[in-house]
Amino acid sequence: MDDENGTGEDDRPSRSQMKREAEMRQKMGERLSELPDSTLRGLGLPDELVESLKRIRHMRRGGGLRRERQRIGALMRKIDISEVKQTLAQREAEKAAEARAFHHLEQLRDRMLAGEDEAFKTLQQAGGDQAVQQARELVHRAEQEEIRGQPPAAARALFRLVRDTLSKAG
Repeated sequence: MDDENGTGEDDRPSRSQMKREAEMRQKMGERLSELPDSTLRGLGLPDELVESLKRIRHMRRGGGLRRERQRIGALMRKIDISEVKQTLAQREAEKAAEARAFHHLEQLRDRMLAGEDEAFKTLQQAGGDQAVQQARELVHRAEQEEIRGQPPAAARALFRLVRDTLSKAG
């Protein structure tokens, strides 16, 4: 049947597009289930959806999990997801920033373990000579632990020292 333009096409989404949209909302709902309760409450989600999101956290596998995911997808289709998308994007950006900061600290610790003076200078600027002295002692202990085949307790302590010193400085 022709529409008013005579093209025979309508503006309804295709069946495949509707399935993709439903799957996207279901996955978004699963990502929502990872958020803390306080964040979920702040989104103004329907109570039924919030309860399903809480329930799915404790499920591991099986038909019940599949049904709960489908239920969440169905409930997600009933809400405006613009604020949900924004919250999830913000959360992912925060997690990425945390990962970058953690990686930076690991690299600084590894550079200290390799004996790079620039790494110690960075620590000195943030925490002074005492922090550098502690770091050098921990590097020495880490080398000894590695020679003896012991767990890297000193390297972990060095990481904590670097993290704490840099967080206090800035």
